[in-house]
Amino acid sequence: MTTQVDNPSDRALRAYARFAGFMYLFTNAAYAGSLLIVSGIVVDGNFATTARNIAASELFYRIGLSTVLTANMTTIVLGWALYALLKPVGSNLALLGLVCRVAEAALFGVFTALGFAAIIIYTGTASGFGLAARQEMSHLLSYAQAVGFNISAIYFSPASIIFFYLLFKSKFIPRILSLLGIVGSICVIVVCYATLIAPHYWRELQYGWAPIGAAELLVGLWLLFAGANLKYWYGRNGVRHEIS
Repeated sequence: MTTQVDNPSDRALRAYARFAGFMYLFTNAAYAGSLLIVSGIVVDGNFATTARNIAASELFYRIGLSTVLTANMTTIVLGWALYALLKPVGSNLALLGLVCRVAEAALFGVFTALGFAAIIIYTGTASGFGLAARQEMSHLLSYAQAVGFNISAIYFSPASIIFFYLLFKSKFIPRILSLLGIVGSICVIVVCYATLIAPHYWRELQYGWAPIGAAELLVGLWLLFAGANLKYWYGRNGVRHEIS
């Protein structure tokens, strides 16, 4: 087999890899930024304090929610970049991964909309309701957001497993990183289902997010700065895989 290192297919795959790495980092940074903003304003279980905080920093709160929507959109772009990179390794699986990430983003967008809806409850704009009713509605919306988050993450998990499996199979990145991603993705499924089934343990269960957080950070950095190693995949198959 003769490998042409600098042909257009190689350059395209390497470009997809670096772009996917950038999107991993950007998307996670957007989610982390929005979490820092919103968690600094919303006080769990304390309606009065949360209402005061939102009334005092409504614009900042809206920016936090809008940052979540930005992360939702870039989730789809990340899924497309990984699909383009991994299509030569397993086109059907890569497509399934992309579809799952689109579903994840769509569901995430729905429960983010509940955050915007909650503003009129906390600020008293929904004047037709008394304080007790507003407190109850805010509790209901918060619960719906928490459930929506876990459901959307359940759609994320199979996509993440698929993409990390294809990265493992292709050796585009070190296999230890791919394995960390697979383990982390499985942990997410366990954490989300356990949270839905036993919500009283949600605080303890949050530690289960650490492996996938580390995996996405490390893989993002690797793809962005080192790119994809194409030698193993081409050598294993004995033929060149062209991208369309």
